[in-house]
Amino acid sequence: MLHSLIDALLGANAKGDIGTFFPPLKKYKDISSVELLNKIKNKISLNRLIILNLDVTIICQNIRLEKYKRKIKNNLARLLECESNLINIKAKTADKVGIFGKSEAIGCWTTIGLIN
Repeated sequence: MLHSLIDALLGANAKGDIGTFFPPLKKYKDISSVELLNKIKNKISLNRLIILNLDVTIICQNIRLEKYKRKIKNNLARLLECESNLINIKAKTADKVGIFGKSEAIGCWTTIGLIN
């Protein structure tokens, strides 16, 4: 999910995607996603931006996320240093279609609204 958030932050700032800054090199293997997020926060000067809203959709077939949504929301608010009421977490299934529906993968789409 943090990789999706990083892509949303970069996209909202017209800065490419996560692969632009962290290509598949040995030095990034097993690096913490929180560390990557912090590097991007500094790169785009997130402290000078105002988060209007963050919307996260997690796609998985068999894992029920209802009891984890508040914890995810609070962790994201802490990482982004924003109010948790600006964050929305949704969980969807793939109706047993494709790799998500067969529980072979979990997907995530993230959008973020920012202003200077």
